[in-house]
Amino acid sequence: MKSDIASICVILGVPRSGTTLLRVLLDSHPEIVSCPETPWILGSYGECNSVRSLIMDLCGNPLGPSMTLFDGETKAIKDAGRNLVLDILHQFRCSSKKRIVVIKTPDDIRYIDELSWYFPDAHYIHIVRDGRDVAVSTLRVAERLYSLFEHGDVTIGNALGRWTEWNETIEQFLCGLPERRKLECKYEELVSNSVDVLARVCGFLGVRNSATMHQYWNYAHTYPGFEAGSEDVKSRREIENGRVGVWRNCGLPWNELIDVSTRSALLKYGYMEDW
Repeated sequence: MKSDIASICVILGVPRSGTTLLRVLLDSHPEIVSCPETPWILGSYGECNSVRSLIMDLCGNPLGPSMTLFDGETKAIKDAGRNLVLDILHQFRCSSKKRIVVIKTPDDIRYIDELSWYFPDAHYIHIVRDGRDVAVSTLRVAERLYSLFEHGDVTIGNALGRWTEWNETIEQFLCGLPERRKLECKYEELVSNSVDVLARVCGFLGVRNSATMHQYWNYAHTYPGFEAGSEDVKSRREIENGRVGVWRNCGLPWNELIDVSTRSALLKYGYMEDW
């Protein structure tokens, strides 16, 4: 699959930041097709066989092709694995008869450098949402989560810590990319002013703006049960901003829950000005 301008776009964002909504909005564009989450690439959920785990096994297994065919060299195996991913996405894009494929799996942030190896020429959209709303939303779907992986049990404090650390990881990754290949958008702006935000996204991806994105409910989309945001997006018939600022009505001791690093991140993204 040739990675010409925006032939592959990756949505980056902490879980519960609006990644599913953005995916579905873009999937409504006549030139863009968006995948459901793709844990089969990196195995980011920890419970799915993945191309990444296959490559690791083929490279490390003494009976695998790396040892038996290439005297321990791994490049041929890794390249074949990457080509497998690209070929699958290429076939998916061709079947849709669209020109851009969008992928998003928030937990891929844990392997973000490997993600960039698979898609070295991809364009990246970083969607950011108020960390306090992200934490509240994370707790709301707690029964569907085993844990927050390295960040422990599903609690407000741990969700805030993950939000802070993962956004910093994304920023560090993106700072090494040219400006033309990265774009940041705010969830709050997306749901309150989708017309301007989506026009900016279209310009970034090099496609014409399309009103179809603002009526995503009129088009068929894949809403897999393993995507925590699927039911939220599927149940709505408009782009709503009712989930902005829900943290205010939770009665939680935010001053005690927010540590120095999270407070700094909230300030940086402009989420502490009215507190």
